[in-house]
Amino acid sequence: MTQVILGFDTSCYQTSCAMVSLDGALLAESRKMLVVPDHERGLRQSEAVFQHIKQLPDVLKECIGHIKRFEMSAVCASSQPVPQPDSYMPVFHAGVSFAQAIAATHQVPCFLTSHQEGHFAAAGMAVEGLPDNHLAVHLSGGTTEIVRVRFDGYTSIGKTLDISAGQLLDRVGVKMGYPFPAGASVEKLALGLPVTGRYPAIVKGASVSFSGIETAAMRDLDDERLSRASVAGELFDAIARSVSKMIIQAAEQTQVYDVLVTGGVASSKLLRAALDERLAKRANRIKTYYGLPEYAGDNAVGVALIGCNKYILHKENDHGNCIKRERTV
Repeated sequence: MTQVILGFDTSCYQTSCAMVSLDGALLAESRKMLVVPDHERGLRQSEAVFQHIKQLPDVLKECIGHIKRFEMSAVCASSQPVPQPDSYMPVFHAGVSFAQAIAATHQVPCFLTSHQEGHFAAAGMAVEGLPDNHLAVHLSGGTTEIVRVRFDGYTSIGKTLDISAGQLLDRVGVKMGYPFPAGASVEKLALGLPVTGRYPAIVKGASVSFSGIETAAMRDLDDERLSRASVAGELFDAIARSVSKMIIQAAEQTQVYDVLVTGGVASSKLLRAALDERLAKRANRIKTYYGLPEYAGDNAVGVALIGCNKYILHKENDHGNCIKRERTV
């Protein structure tokens, strides 16, 4: 009978469950988006928690339905956005409570991690040659941050000073009339268009500001100075220029040149190509690594993988073996 680790992630806009074996193989996963009303740019935390509670049983049923016979070894859930003491969002309590109930029923350990660490772990499972000491960029609807990853943990190097890259795309996309989340729709509109660098890339150190770009893009739409397609193209160009500057600054500061890039925004082929093109021209020592696009957005695969690592360390501790420091990614 297959021993499995079950992972849960209840982010601001997606309910996710994944199952991995003890050797780290992905056995099954399931996700379901939360419903955002038309013309809205997001959900209140209370509404998101309510939807997670409704969706978790169905998401779990779909995930475990792929495996006929298994033995539950442990459960893991994301409990906070990032692994910092003051990091908190109510949505993650839905997944944690569900995970703890399952773990108690099966009398197995329940481990906790962060949403961001789950992103890094999911991206890392599909890349080769990424050293333990590297930079990691998280680009999503809730986060834009670059961190230095080492074997014993990681340190934030730079982040957004206002809104995230995903919020920028979603807010302007909803203004254009697209449903939330709007990033994929805005990308389709932007494909193949020339850009002029109309919107400034505002980077201070390794931190970035996107609010000025949002204001300028909204003004262009209101005044009909540019077509929607042109605004979309300029948005992706501005994000690529901004993130490339963040990476260059962080690399110069840390002398680390291997960079893992993940998060929902990083699933964009347009952004990946633009980012790599700019880095190749301005900092050819930097090497970027991308996970599979289907695991760049919110999912529980990385959470389950982290749970697997924690379980193995837990078993080693129980048997009195020498404990290695746990990897963050």
